Amino acid sequence: MKILKKYLLLMFFAVTIVGCSDEDNEVVGDNVSADAFTYTLDNETMAVTTITAKKSEDLFAVSGRSSDGRIIEVHFNKYGNLKEVNTYSVTDTLAPVKTNYHYYKANFFDFELVSLDEETKKVRVTFSGKVYEDEYDLTSEFSVVDGSFTVTYTDVNPTVAGINVSAKINGNRWYATETADQAGGTVAGENITLYASNDSAYSLTTILNHDTTEVGTYDFTTSSATNKVVLSIYETATNQNITFPTSSGTLKITEKTVGTEYTTISGTFSLTVFNPYTQANMPVTDGKFKRVYLNY
Repeated sequence: MKILKKYLLLMFFAVTIVGCSDEDNEVVGDNVSADAFTYTLDNETMAVTTITAKKSEDLFAVSGRSSDGRIIEVHFNKYGNLKEVNTYSVTDTLAPVKTNYHYYKANFFDFELVSLDEETKKVRVTFSGKVYEDEYDLTSEFSVVDGSFTVTYTDVNPTVAGINVSAKINGNRWYATETADQAGGTVAGENITLYASNDSAYSLTTILNHDTTEVGTYDFTTSSATNKVVLSIYETATNQNITFPTSSGTLKITEKTVGTEYTTISGTFSLTVFNPYTQANMPVTDGKFKRVYLNY
């Protein structure tokens, strides 16, 4: 169930928080007079002395650091989807990094984007739930966090602009928060699997081939080996992602730029899947993407 992660975030992704130095003792932002960050870790109140808040395109990253070097980071998008929550220590090297469960986050972690004012650059959030030593394993050691913040954020520019995956799934708009997971494509001719998910039960997977996928339009079904998009749903009864059979779909590659280390690829997609739970077809429409993957 665990997928191969090549962590493109540090190279390409929109928001990166770096552990603050001891000299940093003020929040980041333009109007910080009313900023606040409070939270508990395993029922212990953490006295936050430093707040860092950044927004890059649609993604936010907010961190709170206590005087003893313990940090909590909250990543989310402007549409109210949680990406991840991390806790760690910059002074205790033996303390493990803990992260909320990777799949179907909304079912396992409570997160609410209470308000967002993009004119004053103020964002307010509440959150609570478990963070695990292994984000893919619900039986691993965990801590419980509970908190809220109201912060002023600073806009920053991404290294690669416009990285995104979005679509309408059964008529409801869906925006990815996780777009950096890649499997395959490490040798010539091997297909590349690019995962996209948010905090909902749904995920969208794009399967391409670096050597044969070019600008153009590709029709696909379940039996297609590549140049296709797959819709899956996380099943809580089995803790597995269940892939819906695709009756028909269209993937249109509108741009492909090959660099020395990575390739940027953009396009649109739509598909119709069979939902075994409702025994009916379900449409995925208005799909758009811009992705980055590592070259072999």
